[in-house]
Amino acid sequence: MFPFFQFGDMFNDKTLGSLGMTKLGLMYFYYFISFFSADFIHVFPYTKNTFEELPLLHQISISFPNKMARGDEYSINDSWKALG
Repeated sequence: MFPFFQFGDMFNDKTLGSLGMTKLGLMYFYYFISFFSADFIHVFPYTKNTFEELPLLHQISISFPNKMARGDEYSINDSWKALG
């Protein structure tokens, strides 16, 4: 018989392992959303105007993980410079 992963053990209140896995999953999620958004804007440049209509905080939180992971050449815009 094949060993099956027991999800009940993953969310046990006695261990904090599920909290770490949740943080890791969210981190990957934010990075992938940032990568997708930047690539979409580079493929369809007219969507950059819509992106720049977003509040500054939203622009930074979408584009900054992409800039940190992939470098300046993949940056959507320089909204992070507005922070000072």
